Amino acid sequence: MTPSKNLLFFTVNFSWQARYTLLLILNNKSQKKKLAETKQAEASRLKELDEAKTKLFTYITHEFRTPLTIILGMTRLIREKPEEWLESGTEKIRNNGKNPLNLVNQMLDLAKLEAGAMPLHIYQQDIIMQLRYLTDSFSSLAISRNIQLRFKPDTDHFLLDYDADKLMHIVSNLLSNALKFNQEGNIVELKAGVAANEKKEFIIIVTDNGSGINPEHLPHIFDRFYRIEEESGQY
Repeated sequence: MTPSKNLLFFTVNFSWQARYTLLLILNNKSQKKKLAETKQAEASRLKELDEAKTKLFTYITHEFRTPLTIILGMTRLIREKPEEWLESGTEKIRNNGKNPLNLVNQMLDLAKLEAGAMPLHIYQQDIIMQLRYLTDSFSSLAISRNIQLRFKPDTDHFLLDYDADKLMHIVSNLLSNALKFNQEGNIVELKAGVAANEKKEFIIIVTDNGSGINPEHLPHIFDRFYRIEEESGQY
């Protein structure tokens, strides 16, 4: 082999080895980068999970503390003065016992929903009658808080295909929050009827004249366990 061919062969061979070495280095850096990104993503996921657990525990603590405190207080009053507190006290115990039970049911429903095990059971029923019953079930809570609770349908009867159990959870949650975060003397209204549009949608609206939600919190209203600390100390 001539010197010129030998030099050419050496140059080509060296270039190929250099290119292969460079590819190995770049691939190694890429793998390290992917590994670092994976670790960072996992750390971020664990942090979000930990924050979600903290919010959940805080939420449960606040939701359970108030009704349990009322129940214990009413139990003491009934024991001390049964002739004075037996009737109204047992009613308060029953109403406040519903709150933690509803919370437990909601958490179970959430687990079912995430597992994809919550099918709809749709039947044709009178939705106005159902909504009137739901509103009446909150009347004692409204009276105890000196809040006017009104049901304002635009018709006396309306047949609709819907899941009564799911509707109960949704509307109950809306009414409960409206009554819970409203001031004495205010008004909570449940409006229902067919919208005046081409789709003829059935609309359910819960309104109140409370302080409302500040605009900066609106993007978070569907975040799980997101709570707003008010000046009154409520969450």
